[in-house]
Amino acid sequence: MSYRAAIVLLKDDKIALIERHRAGLHYFTFPGGHVEPGETPEKAAVREAKEELGMDVSIQRLLAKIW
Repeated sequence: MSYRAAIVLLKDDKIALIERHRAGLHYFTFPGGHVEPGETPEKAAVREAKEELGMDVSIQRLLAKIW
């Protein structure tokens, strides 16, 4: 089973979303991706924010864990 992690990034009453066009669909999602072996979900979320947004972020609190 593979796990995913995402980050909810808020600033000045705005939220960061990633726009996707895949398989004929157009949608928006939170920055995030797969948790790599040996990586915590928190570290994955921070890494994905850097990869997708070019931003260094820190986790302030856990919002949800969905199994």
